[in-house]
Amino acid sequence: MDSSSFEEWFLSIIVAWGQRLKGKIIIGDNLRYHLSVSVIEKCPELDIGFVLLPPNSIDKCQPLDVALFGPVKREWKKTNESYKLKYPSSTSLDKSTFPRLLTQLMTALRMRSSQNIISGFKACGIHLLNRDAVLKKFPSSSLSASGAESDANSHVSSAVIEYLQQFNYSPGGNKFSHRCSRKKISLEPGKSILNLVSHQLSFQLW
Repeated sequence: MDSSSFEEWFLSIIVAWGQRLKGKIIIGDNLRYHLSVSVIEKCPELDIGFVLLPPNSIDKCQPLDVALFGPVKREWKKTNESYKLKYPSSTSLDKSTFPRLLTQLMTALRMRSSQNIISGFKACGIHLLNRDAVLKKFPSSSLSASGAESDANSHVSSAVIEYLQQFNYSPGGNKFSHRCSRKKISLEPGKSILNLVSHQLSFQLW
């Protein structure tokens, strides 16, 4: 996914969808390639709201990850393990085998069922709106009313924490810095990105 492919997806699919319906909203994550000036300028014309999920939260808040991608990964692992046990001498999946295993996976997960997608939005607390649906996925100690830090850190060596902090805060030089910078966009989660001025966004992204 990059800016060009996102714009192509928006203009070829979302524009037609947006012209047919009322009360529309697009929910995206914080990957900067999912945003572009042309898309943001087009949204008001189609009466489309555009909001972002909190950073680093897709495993809890993104309906497709919760209801589709996560279960697919787990089921595909089981499917592969079963195949390897049945054919231990096989070192890879050939083109004649893969479609059959993929069909098994899709059948097991009922991937063609719209109810799966609906359940994903419900599990993420998006529709119907339910903040507790997400909050209950976190350890209760980290959500205490007193605001005290979770005692989970007490099980982690301070040396490990200090090592990991290098990758979050040290200026330049580490191999993860480029990957982290791709995902930064300064906007409060749940607020429409349409409030951003186009030239400000352009400066931020490029």
